[in-house]
Amino acid sequence: MDTSRADDERAPIPLGRDGSLDLPVVYAATYDHLGVILWGTERLRRSLDEEVGRLERWPGFRVGWDHEAYTYDHLAEDEPDLLAEMRQALDRFDGRLDVASCTYGQPLSVFIDGESNVRQLTMAIDTVERRLGRSPRVYLMSEHAFHAQLPQLLVGCGFTGAVLRTHFMMYGHNPEYDVPVGWWRGIDGSRIAALPTYRGQADTAARFRWKIPGPVCTLDNRILTDAISDRCALTLEEFRRRFGRKIRSLVATRADDPRSEESLIAAHADDPNVRWVLLGDVFGLLPAPQAELAPGPNEFRVRMPWGYCGNWIWRRCRQAEVRVETAERIAAVAAALGAAAREADLQAAWKHLLVAQHHDIQICGLEDDARHHLDECLRHADRAIEAAFDTVAPRIAQAGRPVAFNPLPWDRTEWVDLADGGCLVDLPALGFAAVAGEGAEPLPDGPAFSYEPHAQEETLCRVVRVPGGGPTAVRRDYDEVGCLRTPFYEAYTAATGGIRLLRSRRTGRDLLAPPNDSGTLAGLVDGAYCRSVGRWDDVRIERDRAVLVEQGRVGTICYRSTWTFHRRTDRIDWQAWLTFDRQWVGRPGAPLTPDSHYEKRDGIDPPQTVPAFDDHEYKLRLRMFPFVGPAAVGIRDLPFHVAETCDPYVQGLYWTAVSDGRVGLALFNRGLMGSVREGDGGLSSVLAFSLPYVWNTRPLSGEYSFELGVLPFEGPWRQADLHRRALEYNFPPLVRAAAGEGRPLGGVWTPLAQGGTGGAILTALYPDGGRTFARFCEYSGAAAEVALQWMGRPATLTPTDLRHRPTAAASEIVRLRPWQVRTLRID
Repeated sequence: MDTSRADDERAPIPLGRDGSLDLPVVYAATYDHLGVILWGTERLRRSLDEEVGRLERWPGFRVGWDHEAYTYDHLAEDEPDLLAEMRQALDRFDGRLDVASCTYGQPLSVFIDGESNVRQLTMAIDTVERRLGRSPRVYLMSEHAFHAQLPQLLVGCGFTGAVLRTHFMMYGHNPEYDVPVGWWRGIDGSRIAALPTYRGQADTAARFRWKIPGPVCTLDNRILTDAISDRCALTLEEFRRRFGRKIRSLVATRADDPRSEESLIAAHADDPNVRWVLLGDVFGLLPAPQAELAPGPNEFRVRMPWGYCGNWIWRRCRQAEVRVETAERIAAVAAALGAAAREADLQAAWKHLLVAQHHDIQICGLEDDARHHLDECLRHADRAIEAAFDTVAPRIAQAGRPVAFNPLPWDRTEWVDLADGGCLVDLPALGFAAVAGEGAEPLPDGPAFSYEPHAQEETLCRVVRVPGGGPTAVRRDYDEVGCLRTPFYEAYTAATGGIRLLRSRRTGRDLLAPPNDSGTLAGLVDGAYCRSVGRWDDVRIERDRAVLVEQGRVGTICYRSTWTFHRRTDRIDWQAWLTFDRQWVGRPGAPLTPDSHYEKRDGIDPPQTVPAFDDHEYKLRLRMFPFVGPAAVGIRDLPFHVAETCDPYVQGLYWTAVSDGRVGLALFNRGLMGSVREGDGGLSSVLAFSLPYVWNTRPLSGEYSFELGVLPFEGPWRQADLHRRALEYNFPPLVRAAAGEGRPLGGVWTPLAQGGTGGAILTALYPDGGRTFARFCEYSGAAAEVALQWMGRPATLTPTDLRHRPTAAASEIVRLRPWQVRTLRID
């Protein structure tokens, strides 16, 4: 961001008729960013008393709440008296006290999936309406909760305007514009009136200068939060002077911690150039939008502490996200067969997940809160799943027989693990199959894998037969290098761990190649740059897969890992278990000041610097080296869209990739969303970071697990079907035993079949209020059509907004614009 004031100082100064400066009035909207997460109810109660006191003392003052909407559900259950006081205050100061709780759990929205983005908005609005009798209409966020698909989600929820400002910028910021108001246009063409961030608005607040590198907040947010005090001596006159020369309808906004100073209110009490307003007033005070604000996906910048807490909070959030979306889909099917829809469990699961996605839980490491809400999410989701299986499974298989459910809307063949082994199963789109008998695919005869150790003497390799004639395990001496042949690859292992060379058996092209070894670990550990040194313990050859087992060290951190190669898919699965003993991991940044208050760790002095928490290339990483040329670009999955990027940090939801059009590599993640394009050609996934950190230092101790799907591919990335492949990795089939008798639906059955044309993907199927809804997103950037067969019959589809209000007439075919998200009621 441009923090320079040079352009501002050179701008012509408008003068009034009397020769004085002709600057506009400043409209100031101030919102307390609090809630119960991190802060607790006692702080919330004190804040309410302070707000009411100021409203009583200053008749011209107005203020609002930027609490997460979960706050009001929590109070309704635990402290209804405080919730009643808040409702009374809203009624008493109607028009002067406002609610802007626009998301349920205040996430950093670019790193939760599309469906979570929708529920954050819809459940926030529903909660505020139910608990407070108000409805937020202008989108406002303190932390960085913006991305290029947000306009259509806001419009779909009924918002009439947005404040396109990241008020606290530590974890990202949005683009800036020199206009008073504009139409914020999303990549699908949807638009909403938006108050932009003015160019040059970024500011480095004195309160955090030694802790946070770079811009911390907007200047207006800083003034409205810290002035007038020893932390900030400015008033809104400085904001007016700096921006009023270019912006003739000037609005200052704040959404930050409730530490604002009453001295600022007093300073402007009789100031005709400052007026306190609420968000609902703002767009009536601005001119009609004329400018088009169309920021692309890469204009929303993010800075994330990937690796914090060993990434476990992000990984379990992904697990819970997948589980609740799967639970909804199977519950919708069971409800269509006459069972209870379990909507209470589904709603509870969603709400706990949305709270676990809270920025303070994730970036402040509130591990107890994370465990509680994620455990509760999984508990409620599993209750809905078990109830749905009790309804559906007996119609697929006889009692005791396992039944698999495919939560994805396309056919797939997957290996299903069972107590007595496993088998490949052909699964219909969003359907069910008996795991053995009908629907089970026998493995073809003949070996699919072979392993040859690179040894001159046969005695260096010994073969171990597993009792019962099952898989064969090949164990070799640690200093040997071998070649694993699979249906897709020749994989040459390196002597000290990792993969020296991966070559396509179809084309003979090198996919992962020297001079660097892929699949190795590296990072700064206790101040020293370390690379992993490992040994290959086992190569387990089975009929359906081959597993390479490695163990070793990276610095003082021990690890063991597995690389699984499959018969039916060219995806390679990596899992690792790393054991930490409170090492410092990552690169420190700026020098500490004497008031840093970082304590010794086990008698060892901490690094005497503040960590560069978003400096990913020095954290502990898994490194891969795709054989791509210098023209390669990064590609990343974002909420309801995909974008190329030239940024060295390729941070994405379900997958990231790099490709030069000839060869590419995709990383499918289950919560490891930070990838790095390194200077030596590597594409790395960030695993761990542990240094003195501004909010809470979380040293890593004990064992942490990590997993990725690795997909080398050839040709243009758009032809590699990366998004669907990543969803297959993240959404495994569910398997449960049938209880009861009877199979009226047969051994293979699908309740929903998608027709139409183009790249529309089902992103949600769920029951609500006795109806069934499906949500689709167009994921290829071209127009699409959707038609459905539901329960064996053509479905009539009624388009609705995100809150289920009809928006178009019912039909059997619904069209989607490129990147459009549409919700359809299945009638």
